[in-house]
Amino acid sequence: MHSRIGKWALALNEYSLAFMPLKAMKRQVVSDFIVDHAVVKTPQLLVELKPWRLFFDDSTHKDGSGVGILLISPDGIPTKLKYRIYGPSCSNNEAEYEALIAGLEALLELGETRVEIKDDSELVIKQLTKEYKCIKENLIMYFVIANRLLKKFEYVDIKHVPRIKNQEANDLAQIASRYKISKEKLEELVEVRGKAMATKLSPSDSERNHLGYANEEEFELLAIDALTSTDWRTPIIEYLKDPLLNTDRKTKHRALSYILMGNELFKKTPEGILLKCLGENKAYLALSSVHSGTCGAHQAGHKIKWLFFKYGMYWPTMLKDCIEFAKGCHECQIHVGMQHAPASELHTIIKPWPFRGSALDLIGKIRPTSSKGQRYILVGIDYFTKWVEAVPLVNVNQEMVIDFIQKQILYRFGIP
Repeated sequence: MHSRIGKWALALNEYSLAFMPLKAMKRQVVSDFIVDHAVVKTPQLLVELKPWRLFFDDSTHKDGSGVGILLISPDGIPTKLKYRIYGPSCSNNEAEYEALIAGLEALLELGETRVEIKDDSELVIKQLTKEYKCIKENLIMYFVIANRLLKKFEYVDIKHVPRIKNQEANDLAQIASRYKISKEKLEELVEVRGKAMATKLSPSDSERNHLGYANEEEFELLAIDALTSTDWRTPIIEYLKDPLLNTDRKTKHRALSYILMGNELFKKTPEGILLKCLGENKAYLALSSVHSGTCGAHQAGHKIKWLFFKYGMYWPTMLKDCIEFAKGCHECQIHVGMQHAPASELHTIIKPWPFRGSALDLIGKIRPTSSKGQRYILVGIDYFTKWVEAVPLVNVNQEMVIDFIQKQILYRFGIP
């Protein structure tokens, strides 16, 4: 009886107290309570805003380069822009990026945040959708600038369209570049625009807001205040700047191996060496420079990672990115070492009579498609006679394969 519960039991013993368990609450009472205290929400009508449509094209020849831009508002009102690129002629892909950057800047100046991008250049469109990798040195900075501008939009839809649907933007680009135009069009005033590569990388007051660099002395340095929420460095930097913030345990543990020095984040290795932490864009540029740049030797993924450690650079997915970048390098795929198998004769497949052995094969997808939209070729071959039957197809399914076997083989040659 020396415990706390015993003391309470002794003190309450003089009272006639009986324990009564809580009775079950009927479901109707709960239902009535919910109905009486329900919060009535007024229905909100959500209006989906239609995006702007951006068509762009370029025109490049020996006398210069020009870009044409067609902006169509949600109400269907077109706005036509054309610029002549100042300086030496650009390549076709560079001029395509120049047109895209000019169109995105025009929409941002109008305060628009929703856009549908349409162009007939498959290379530029596939690079923007991350289906193709941008590995050319002359296009990497254009790619980075375009992606920074795209991140400022709430909604972006990128589509590839045939050339005929982009004809108006192409005409504007030819007028801007003075390529095969009439005397009446020649008299039109065309604004001259500097290259995005030159303006974006110089600390001018008019362009400072586009890339978000800090000041004129450090315009190539990505400031900490300009880091986006998707940057892997952001939670670590915020915790190192203010350890009293409400931060998850994993971030606190990771931050133990990082050091913040001024505007730069460094990772401390077990040997005490400081490695500069890179963001997504800087890491992509560094990968391209180390692998296939001026002094790049097209090394394998693990060797590239070792070189980054040697140069003092780091980001969490370094090894994975190095391996994927090396696998996607076009030059590496062309000049890869061949398998040194011992020489031997090729033995043909001998069949005693026709249709003793046959095979079907499917070729596709073929790009560009034919004028009728056919993207696949279904091929059948007989091993004895080497007779080949082939048909082009728009799409491939079970019924089409059965129809090919019936009409092209069975109805013509009979059942084997």
